[in-house]
Amino acid sequence: MRLIEALAVVLQLSYTALYILNHPSCWYFALVGSALFSVLCFSASLFAESALHIFYIGMAIYGLVTAGQATEWYKTPWSADEQLILIVFSGILTYGLGRVLKVRFNGAMPYLDAGTTVFSVSATWLMVNYVHDNWLYWIVIDGVSVYLYAKRGMFIAAWMFLVYLVLSIVGYFQWI
Repeated sequence: MRLIEALAVVLQLSYTALYILNHPSCWYFALVGSALFSVLCFSASLFAESALHIFYIGMAIYGLVTAGQATEWYKTPWSADEQLILIVFSGILTYGLGRVLKVRFNGAMPYLDAGTTVFSVSATWLMVNYVHDNWLYWIVIDGVSVYLYAKRGMFIAAWMFLVYLVLSIVGYFQWI
């Protein structure tokens, strides 16, 4: 499993670096890396994270289909009202999913698992639509994910999220 985890990490880091460079081949790396991570997370009882990576497979396909249509980042940040709506909605979904994971599935770290998953879906939606504020969400998500994956014994993935944290900071400041 460590070899699969290492391969998934390399693919996902390649995806992120190519995404920052706005290179359309990034979506191929996202597709394969997400498929591997879905299996890995499921085996670690991170059920929401496993489902998240299935969502990422869909987003990678969406990215492949729409590659080249958005050539520039939207630099105008979302309004405070738009941010608040997204955060409150994502927070409510996090609580609901966390509760289900805890009660129905006896999932590992259910509320953190749910939170990183729900907010990742929100940030991914912003990302595939080139809304610059996605990087702020990723900074928080990646920081929490370092802890989540380390606690589940997925140390290579935890290091990946530490690198993602740095890349998210770079991505945010790259287009200001």
